[in-house]
Amino acid sequence: MDTVVPSPRRFVVAAFIGVFLIASFAFFWNLGVNPIANADEGVHALVTREIRESGDWLTLHIRGDFYFRKPPLSFWVRAATQTVFGENEFTDRLPSALAGLGATMLIAAWAWLWTRKASVVLAAGAIFPLLPSTFTHTFRTGETDGVLLFFLVLSALLLWRSLRKPWLLVAAAGVIGLAFMTKSVASGVVPIGFLLALLVHRRWPYRWSHVVVALATFFAVVAPWHAYEFVTQGRAFWDQYVGYHILQRVEIKLHITPQHHGPFWYLKGVDQGMFPWAWLVVPAAAYAVSKVRRRDEGTFSEAFLLTWGIGTVVLFSLAATKLAWYVAPAFPAFALLVGRFVATPFGKCTSWLRWLTGLAIIGYLVDAFVQYRTGLSKVLSLAVVSPYVAVAGVIAVIAVVLVIAFRRSPEMGRKAMSVISAVLLVHMTLMSLVVFSRYLRAEDENRFRVFRNEIVARDPHATVYILDIGYITSPLSAIYWEGPDHARQVIALKEDQAAFQAVLDGKPGAFVIVEQSRALQVDQLKKLSHVKDFGQLSLFRVQ
Repeated sequence: MDTVVPSPRRFVVAAFIGVFLIASFAFFWNLGVNPIANADEGVHALVTREIRESGDWLTLHIRGDFYFRKPPLSFWVRAATQTVFGENEFTDRLPSALAGLGATMLIAAWAWLWTRKASVVLAAGAIFPLLPSTFTHTFRTGETDGVLLFFLVLSALLLWRSLRKPWLLVAAAGVIGLAFMTKSVASGVVPIGFLLALLVHRRWPYRWSHVVVALATFFAVVAPWHAYEFVTQGRAFWDQYVGYHILQRVEIKLHITPQHHGPFWYLKGVDQGMFPWAWLVVPAAAYAVSKVRRRDEGTFSEAFLLTWGIGTVVLFSLAATKLAWYVAPAFPAFALLVGRFVATPFGKCTSWLRWLTGLAIIGYLVDAFVQYRTGLSKVLSLAVVSPYVAVAGVIAVIAVVLVIAFRRSPEMGRKAMSVISAVLLVHMTLMSLVVFSRYLRAEDENRFRVFRNEIVARDPHATVYILDIGYITSPLSAIYWEGPDHARQVIALKEDQAAFQAVLDGKPGAFVIVEQSRALQVDQLKKLSHVKDFGQLSLFRVQ
C-alpha cells in the first residue's frame, strides 16, 4: 500500500469550506424562483399538500385517490417542512437542497478518510454539486431523488467504515431502510455494490450476529408502514406499489419517451448527467482497477466505488423503463473516482493510462465544442472556425508540444504532459461552470402561475373557467389553481359550448382561459375583455 502523507490541517479546512460554499451556492441559489415545471414535481407537491390538509400521514393520496407509486418518507419530510415554513416552491424543494448539501459534505468526508489529501477533498466535493444532473434535477426539485441520494451516500460511507468497525453495519442497514422508505428498490444499488466488492476483494469481516441485527434493523424501519398499508388497503396497495411500479417497471417500458433505449443507452445518460467530467470516468475507473488488482486493505475503496457506480448503470440498463436520472445514484461513486484521479500526479500514471486519458480528453473536446458553441466554447474556438477545426487545432498543438518535449528528454516530456493536463482540467472546470451558469440564467415559467398571479392581482375571489378538461387535470395546473387558500373556484368547461355561453351571459367578472388556437366567435369576443397571453393560452375576463 502506498505511503500516505496527509495534507496540512489548514489546507484540509480550506478545502472543506470551499466545498461547503460551492454546494450551498449550487443548491440554494434562487431555489424557489422557478415554478414547478415538470409533471413529477407537480404530482409530489399535490401529494404533500394532501398530507397536510387531510391529516393522514400514513396512506398517501392525490385528489382523494390512493398514491402508492412511492414510499412516504420524502413526502413526510416535505410536509413537515411546509407545516413549519408554509407552502411555496422554495419549501417544496428545501429538503432536496439540504440533502444535496449533506451528500456533498459526506463525499468530501469520504475523500478525506480515503486519501488524507485536501486536493481530493476539493476535487470530488466540487465536481459533484456542479454535475448537470445534480443541479438541474436531483437536488433542486421537489422530487424523491435528492433525499434518496443522501441516504445512499450515507449508507455507503457507513458500509465502507464497517470494515474496521463491523457494528456500523447495523447503522448502515438502518439508513438503507430509510432509503427504501424513500424510493423502494432503488435503494438496493449500494448494498449490492458493497456485496460485489466484498466478493472481488475476498473479505468478510462480520460475524453472523452483525448480519442478523443489521437485517432486523432494516426490517424494523421498512416493515411497519408496508404492513399497515397491506393490511388496511390490501390488493389496491399490492397492485399499484409492487405489481405496477416495481415489477412492470422492470419488465415493460412504462414511460413514453422518443429515444431508442438500446443496451448502452445509459452511457449517454452518464455523459449528459456528468458533463464534462463523464469523459474522465473511464480513465479514473481504469486507474482504480489497476489498484484493485493488488487486493490489499487500502484498495477496497476503489473496488466498492467501481461496483457501486458501474453496477448501478448495469442494473438500470437491464430494466425496460429507462429515464436519464435513474442512474444518478452512480454519480457520487464516479465523482469520488474522478476526484481521486484528477488529484493524482500525471507522472504516477502508467503509459497505457496516459494514452487512455488522452483519448478521453479528445472525446471531451469534441463533445464540448459540438454541444456548447456559445459562451466559453465560442471564445476558445475564436468564433470564426467550426468546432471540429478548433478541436483539431488544439489536438495538433498538444501533439507537437509533446513530440518536441519527449525528443529533448523524457523528463521534459512528462513536465509538458503535466502542464497540458493542468490546462485541460482548468478548461473542464470552466466548462462545468458555463453549463451551471446557463441553468441559473434560464428563465422558466408555468403559465398557470402567471395567470394565477394575474387573477389574484385583479380579483382573488373571482371564479375561473377553463375551456379544456386536459389543463385542469394536469398536476402543473392543479398545484397553482388548487392553492392552499382555496379562494378561487376553478371549473372545467370541457368542450361544452353551451356551458361556455352560459358563463359569457351570466358570469360577469369571471375569468376564462382558452387556447390561443381556439377560434372564438365574434359575439363571444364582444363579451370578453382580453387580459393576457402566455404559453399558447389566453386569459379573458367576462364583461
